[in-house]
Amino acid sequence: MDFKAVAAAEAEFQATGKAPGKQFVLTPFSIPVPDEDIMLDGMTCRPKNGFTGYFYNQKYSKKKVVLHFTVGHLKGDLLSLTSESRGHVSTAFVVARDGMIYQLFSSAAWSYHLGRNAQGGNGNQSKISIGVEISNYGPLIKKGNELHTVYSKAADPRRSKDDVYCTLEDTEQYIKLSKKYRGYQYFANYTNEQYHAIIVLLRYLTNTYDIPRKFVDEANRFKTTRAGSADFEGITSHVNFRSDKFDIGPAFDWERVIAGVTADTYGGNPLEDAVKNAEKKVAEAQEAVEHANAALATAKAELEAAQNALEDSEVISRSASILGEEESVPVMASSRSAEAADDEYDDGPEPFDIDRSPFYEV
Repeated sequence: MDFKAVAAAEAEFQATGKAPGKQFVLTPFSIPVPDEDIMLDGMTCRPKNGFTGYFYNQKYSKKKVVLHFTVGHLKGDLLSLTSESRGHVSTAFVVARDGMIYQLFSSAAWSYHLGRNAQGGNGNQSKISIGVEISNYGPLIKKGNELHTVYSKAADPRRSKDDVYCTLEDTEQYIKLSKKYRGYQYFANYTNEQYHAIIVLLRYLTNTYDIPRKFVDEANRFKTTRAGSADFEGITSHVNFRSDKFDIGPAFDWERVIAGVTADTYGGNPLEDAVKNAEKKVAEAQEAVEHANAALATAKAELEAAQNALEDSEVISRSASILGEEESVPVMASSRSAEAADDEYDDGPEPFDIDRSPFYEV
């Protein structure tokens, strides 16, 4: 799906709760993050038909949060995560590209979300972890000047249609890694709204369930290790549990999330930040205008002074010329007659015939 259509599809779902073949009941919530001056805003999202077979309503102590991305768009994500044919395979939360957090079931309950052959076992680790899906197409395949999703025939010749996400000119819509990560070099980007929502959600979950605000160390962050998954308590991702997965690799701004989650306080709403940035630019522009006006005033004053000096110099020049006319012309020592001397002597043009063009040249 084209990235422009993704935003429209999200807005439609949020307004109607409709996905192909299924209706959801959406209920807004706003919960204070314990001991912090921020709110966790989102919507509970439940199939209208009352189906709950996509999770187990059983409570376990939570030791970690596992981040995933969906490899799709919101409507498809929610249909898959509440499917009546997949069994108990889901996550408690889905974070849409517009930053809306959808809660599919209580984070105290659980569902399989790691898959077979996960470090520490799919069942054991799913019970003690909270799964968070980020709505994102993930890996993209370059075809000419286009980037296709994994659902395109560019990725699998058995598929019948192309699925173009963006072009290479749409640089804000994708991340190009310096080298491939698990077979892919291009990945769909994440939005500022998503980063903000993820940070607030992680602060809420770690505080509520007393989960350490720790992340897998940088050396092992994109590797599959037991130390970074089954034996780890904190915030991890799917790649740490399985070597055949690529969510979430280096195309994610981990440093931004780590800084936001581990900070003593956090209030970085991207919409508020946008307003502050715009206000700053306006102030800078006003200051620049003031400097420009001051410079213009100075330049005008210098011009006026130069014009006055020019006029004064012309008056002096004219006065000197007039005085010169009254002086006697010296007599040349010559044996020739005075008339012959007058014909031969030439002291130049009259003063008012002098070419003044150099004073007016631009």
